[in-house]
Amino acid sequence: MNLDRNLVMVKGQDRTKDIRTWTYKNKRIVITYNDGAVFPYAYYNVEFFKDPVEPDIKDYCIIKNKNPLTNVCRIQDFGKHIRIFYNSGYSETLNSREVELVKSCLVDEKSNNLFEYLKQTANAVSLRTDDGSSILGNHYNNLKFIREDSILASYLSGKFPSSSGKNFRIPIYPFGFNESQKKAVEKALSNRLSVIEGPPGTGKTQTILNIISNVVMKGESVAVTN
Repeated sequence: MNLDRNLVMVKGQDRTKDIRTWTYKNKRIVITYNDGAVFPYAYYNVEFFKDPVEPDIKDYCIIKNKNPLTNVCRIQDFGKHIRIFYNSGYSETLNSREVELVKSCLVDEKSNNLFEYLKQTANAVSLRTDDGSSILGNHYNNLKFIREDSILASYLSGKFPSSSGKNFRIPIYPFGFNESQKKAVEKALSNRLSVIEGPPGTGKTQTILNIISNVVMKGESVAVTN
């Protein structure tokens, strides 16, 4: 069968390229395979899909098990299933719940133009290595993909980031708190971006420790930098 337009899932497996023909007979789906084998299947063991949407691969990152896939050359989105083609010639078909198609914000002209401006500025004003290359500019040059749901994407588009959507119903405060610190912790846990500021001795570090404690208690990871 034509892989460009069709997907046939037999007992949960993509058998499209192995199928020569199929027919409906005696309330069963009878499939003839390329090697001549003929098998009748109950209707609930066979699913047919056709005419997939094919996103432009340069505009997307494919995430599987929280890791980005590399060397992908083509994607077919059948709705319930996604077929992924790799440069090696290998392909796999996954349930759409197993993968995430993340779009790059650089597809947007405004965001891309602003990012290019920042990149050129970094290359012009950054400190340089002994061989003359721009330190900050090199970091910008390595950024080929920016998730459209990232904080950087919000900045480039000029759109205020949405709330995190995470539910911390009863925050814990192992390092103590006052009213303003409590409010800061609650806002940090319910928003994707927050700024905690104040003069020395007002408890900023204590507040950050409480935030970290809540995130760790939820089983998530935290990166702390100075």
